[in-house]
Amino acid sequence: MKALKDYIHFYLRQECQTPTRVYNDEIPGKPYKLRGQILDIDLVIDQAGVHLPGNPITDLNNYAFSELKLILRPLSSITIEEAKEVNIEMGQILLAQIPKDAGLKFFTANQFQWFLSKGFDLFGLIEEGLAIKKGDELKQL
Repeated sequence: MKALKDYIHFYLRQECQTPTRVYNDEIPGKPYKLRGQILDIDLVIDQAGVHLPGNPITDLNNYAFSELKLILRPLSSITIEEAKEVNIEMGQILLAQIPKDAGLKFFTANQFQWFLSKGFDLFGLIEEGLAIKKGDELKQL
């Protein structure tokens, strides 16, 4: 079973969704979630520092890894333009999705970095429930 703490360092500065909260001043409380950006991680206590929009950049909220969901794109969502930008053939993307244990051994270091910078799920975190498919995050209250 995968654990977010084994992968979160790859996704520093990535968007994430906070746990469900309830407004205290409403009866009944209305559940809500916030989207933020992971700017700090602490592997000793398994927490991430999340910057929430509207707050100063130095004001981070800490969340346990178990409370956060990364917001990622599946590899299948790559566009032809993006594939050209990263200089990769679409067939390689399709192959990367078939063998679950084969890894991404045919991507160069620059391509690997590019995929991470664009928020692609390179480790099957969406399937494991450790990440949310980009576009679905607001549906999961």
